[in-house]
Amino acid sequence: MKNGESEGTAPVASRFMTDAGSTPKRANGADALLPEPPEGRVFRSDRRVRLGDVDVSGRLRLDACARYLQDVATDDSDDLGEFTTQAWVVRRTVIEQRSAAHLDERLSLSTYCTGLGSRWAERRVALTGSTGARIDAVTLWVHLDPESGRPKVLPEAFRATYSVPAAGREVSARQLHEPVGPGAAGADVFDWLPRATDLDVLDHVNNAIAWAIVEQVRARVLPDRDLFDGPFRAEVEFREATSRSAVEASETLHVVHRRDGNQMTATLWSADWSTAHITARVVGLS
Repeated sequence: MKNGESEGTAPVASRFMTDAGSTPKRANGADALLPEPPEGRVFRSDRRVRLGDVDVSGRLRLDACARYLQDVATDDSDDLGEFTTQAWVVRRTVIEQRSAAHLDERLSLSTYCTGLGSRWAERRVALTGSTGARIDAVTLWVHLDPESGRPKVLPEAFRATYSVPAAGREVSARQLHEPVGPGAAGADVFDWLPRATDLDVLDHVNNAIAWAIVEQVRARVLPDRDLFDGPFRAEVEFREATSRSAVEASETLHVVHRRDGNQMTATLWSADWSTAHITARVVGLS
C-alpha cells in the first residue's frame, strides 16, 4: 500500500463506522497479529536502524518504526509495479514489541496481507533484528480514490495478488478506542503544535506523527521508560485527519493522557475540543 500514507480523512471515518456496524461478525481490522501465511505473496526487505530513528537510550522510536511500516508497504507495491496510481490512508495500527531494536541493528522485515474488506486491507509486518529485536505490527490501510479522496473499492488486481495470503479472511474497519476527555479521572493535558514538516502528499499530517505524540506522552509520564523498555503493545487509531489549515493557522491542539498501572492512553483533540483526531493506548506485556 502506498502513495499518501496519511491519517484517515473525516469522510473515511464516518463512512467506515457505518460499514463496520453492518457486519459485526467480521474480525476487527488491525487487531490480531497473525503468522506468516503458508502460501501467497510475502515481501521481504532489510534496513539498519539509524541515528535519526532512536531515542537517547538508542531504542528504535515508535514514530520511526511507523515509517518503516510505510516504507515496506511502498516497497512491496513498487516491486509489483501494478498499483502506482492508488492512494492509501491508515485507519488503525498496532505495534507489539517483544524486544526493542537499537542503533545500528540490522532489521529483517517481512510483510503480507492478512485480511480484506470492501475498501480496505490489513497488512502485517514482522521485524527481527540481528542482535535480538522482535517487533510485530499490523495496519489497516484504507484505499482511496486519488482524485476525490473518498474510499474506493479494492481493484481486482489487488485482490488477485493479496487474497491468497489473506486466505479469505474478512476484516472490518471499526475502531475500538474510546477517546480520553479532559475531564477523565487522572487525566493530564499538554498542547501540541503541528508543523509544516508533519504534512505529506495528501495534505494531512502523516500517520507516523501520531506515534511521535505517543513518544512525547511517554517522555512526560514515564521518564524512566519502564513501559517502553520491556515488552508492550501499542495501538493508534486515526479518527479525523489533521489538515494543512491547522498547520497554517498555527492551531494549538491538545493531548489528553493518563496512566493506569501498566496502561497508558491518550487522545489528540482539536483546538476547540470538538474533534478527536487520534487515540492511542500502550499496555505493558508480561
